[in-house]
This record gives sequence, C-alpha cells and structure tokens, in this order.
Amino acid sequence: MAEPTTRARQPKRPAHLPHGRWLGDLGDLSPFEKRLVAACARGEICSPDNWDDKRPEADAATEANTIRADLIRFLALGGDSKHPVHEEGVMLSGGWIEGVLNLSHGMLSFRLNLQKCYFDSIPVFMAASLPALALIGSSMPGMIADGMIVKGDVFLREGFIASGEIRLLGAQIGGDLSFTRGKFNNPKGKALNAFSITVKGVVFLRHASIEGEILLPAAKIGTIIDDAVCWQAGGHTLDGLQYDQIVGPTDAEMRIEWLMQQHDDHIGKDFKPQPWEQLIKTLREMGHPNEAAKVAMAKQDQWRIASQQVLKTKIKPMDQNRVIQMRMAAGRWLRFSLHRLYGKLAGYGYRPLWTVYWMAAVCMACSLAFYAGRELGVVGPSSPLIHASAHFDSCGARGEMGKRYWTSANCPMPPEYTTFQPFIYSLDLILPLVDLQQDSDWAPIVSNANGDTLWAGRVLRWLMWFEILFGWMASLTLVAVLGRLVDKD
Repeated sequence: MAEPTTRARQPKRPAHLPHGRWLGDLGDLSPFEKRLVAACARGEICSPDNWDDKRPEADAATEANTIRADLIRFLALGGDSKHPVHEEGVMLSGGWIEGVLNLSHGMLSFRLNLQKCYFDSIPVFMAASLPALALIGSSMPGMIADGMIVKGDVFLREGFIASGEIRLLGAQIGGDLSFTRGKFNNPKGKALNAFSITVKGVVFLRHASIEGEILLPAAKIGTIIDDAVCWQAGGHTLDGLQYDQIVGPTDAEMRIEWLMQQHDDHIGKDFKPQPWEQLIKTLREMGHPNEAAKVAMAKQDQWRIASQQVLKTKIKPMDQNRVIQMRMAAGRWLRFSLHRLYGKLAGYGYRPLWTVYWMAAVCMACSLAFYAGRELGVVGPSSPLIHASAHFDSCGARGEMGKRYWTSANCPMPPEYTTFQPFIYSLDLILPLVDLQQDSDWAPIVSNANGDTLWAGRVLRWLMWFEILFGWMASLTLVAVLGRLVDKD
C-alpha cells in the first residue's frame, strides 16, 4: 500500500489584516518582485539585472523588469510581520509598474522612491500621508493626489514625464515641490492642477516643459523658482496664488508677460486683480520698488482695457433704453479717458516725476510757438493804456502797413513794462500759482487794425488756453499724488 503524498502546508492568512496587507494575497511573486521585497527589508535600491540606467518604454515590459502596483502598495504600507520594510522605505529604479498604484487614504511611514520607472496606469495618492515622494525620471499617464499630505519633499523632476493631468488639489507639502526638467504634456487640458495647494518650501519650475494649463488658484507657496519657458503654453489660473519670494527673473517685463499668460477671461471680461497685487507686494518686499511700480501701472492699463471690452459687449442694438445706455456708456468712456490720462501723466501715481517732465515738455514746446509768434508779429501788449497812447502809434501787428511789431526792438515799451520773453511767458502760463507778469502784460493778437484775422494769433490763443488748463490739471495731479490724496492702487 502506497504511503500518502505529503503536501506543503499553506500558511494561514492572518484574520486581522485587510486584503492586500498580507503578502500571500498577491499570489506567486516573480524573481524580480522577490528581489524587491528583500531589498526593502535591507533598505537597498532594487533595479533589474543588467539595467542600462534608462527608464523602460511603454512596450518594454518583461518578466525581468515588471513589478505589480499591488506589491508596491503592500511594501509602501509597511509590509507584514514576515516581510517588514526598512526605514529607508521603498526604493525602486527602472521598474515597469503594472496596474494602478492606489495609496488613497494610506498612512505611509516610509518614503516612496520610484526612479526612472514606467507606470502603465494613473497612480492614486488621494488623501495619502507619507514622509516624502520621489518620482524622479519616471513616466506616467497622470496622477491623482488630491488632499495628499507629504511631510518632506515631492520630486517630479529630472526627466519626469506626465502625459495627462497632475492633480494636487488641496495637497499639503512640508518641504519642496520640484518640477525641474520635467515634461508635462496635456495640450488640450490641465497639465498641473494645484488648486489650494500649500507648499511650505520652494516650488521649482525651471526648465520644465509644460504643454497645458497650470492651475494654482488659492495656492500658498513659500518661494517660486521658475523661468519664462514653463509658462509659455498660456491659459493658466493664478487667482488666489500667494507666495513670499521669487527666485528667478524679477524684471517687470517678464513678470507682466507671465501674468498675461493667464486664462483670457482673467485678464479680460472677468479681470482678476489678485495675481497682480500679489506680484506687486512680493517685488516690493524683495526690494524691487521700481519693478513693482511698473507692474502696478501695467495692472491699471489692463484693468482699463478689460473694462472697455466689457462695456462694448453691453452696448446692444437700438431699443427703447438706447439713450440711457448711451449716456451711461459716455460716462464710462469719460472715466476711462481720464484714467488713461492719469496713467500717462503720472503713472497712476507711481511716477510723479512724469508730471514734472510733461510740464517741462509742454512749456518748452509752447515757448517755441510763442517765439515764432513774436517773430510773426502776432503777440502784443494787453494793457489798454499802451494801445491808447499816441506814443505807440508806430507800433502794430502783422499786416498793418508801416507799423513795427509790438515785440520788436524799434517799439520800446515803457521802462516799467516787461519785455516779452517766450519761455518766461510760457512758464507763467503753465504755473497757475506763479505770477511772472508776462501773462498779464502780453497776449496773442487774433486780428489787426485792418480787420484781418491773424490765424497764427488765433492758434497761439488756443495754445495759451491749453497751456493754462494743462498747467492746472498737472499741478493738481502732482499735489494729489505727493500729498497722497489719491489711492494709487
């Protein structure tokens, strides 16, 4: 009688462990998977035999490099009593990861370091908690990490590739978040979605190739390190983004262009001022007041352009309320015109010296015109006593035969009367509270004694009125800005 065959006794499954937390739940392991389990127990990096230090491609899965995502999850959560994980955590390089790595709501005690690995499915870290996450050089079709909490750093850099959306909504990162030299390709959608993310350290965006939208609304970041290239795709959302410092370009031109890369609505019909104000605040605190002022002026310009666009869309075809609409539109256009004039005249309060320069330029230009008027004989004394005196019968204006111009040396004024000086005359007009006695003694002549209209004199008369009005307007603007009677922002 043959003796019964003795079968290997299967270990009993621990009843207290949920499915996936006991290695026996995963069935037979491949040799490479067994090596990973052993490496995690020793705190060593595991990689395929004869690995060429390159990330495997999508069609390069073999038994020698394939790791099931469920095994990584088992190890990331600490293994079991017979297969513990070293304090160094899970360290895998060059692996082809099969299936969904689902660590949703997982409490990881060890860091996860998966370098130059290929993921065939989107990993899920939703509401997971872990010390650190490094996916350097890896490739994946996207990532879902809403509410993820990482005590240390998150590295998606140095050759990291995502062909779909990287979701970090509400994630909390205690260290740095690095995208340096990564590639994020989702041209028709969101490439980086970090709504309400908190990063206590630095966000690195240098040399990151991004095709798609970057969403950072309500995000809180310590420092941004970036360059212009990573924002070129446009359509980004920055409303609510807060940061303390910028390491990278701080020139106003680049930063204004950065803000102009926002979603069209956010710089247009639904203008968002917060991103502009945040940049102004940060540049000031970093010691770049001039750059901050340029951004502030650009914000005012863009606000006006956006407001005008909205106004155009509100003007409808003729109806019974057309008159009311047109009156309201006229009022808004007047406000926009004055706003633009304020920007040109004083840089919205950030460039008060511009007002002085404008006054000097207008004064010089007008003085040249008054000089020409003097030579043309269309400037004369404004005192009635001079005109009534027979002593000056030989003096007159342009076109009066046999008369010398009032401003010529052959028509001397009384010693107590001022000599016409074009520049001093122009200065007297443009300075409203200064009396140099030129304005009171001289004036353009608009017609001569023959009844001829002197158009050069009329032009000078209009120019005189313009310079007086401009002088009052510029002076009041300067006083208001220097006296802080207007809010620059």
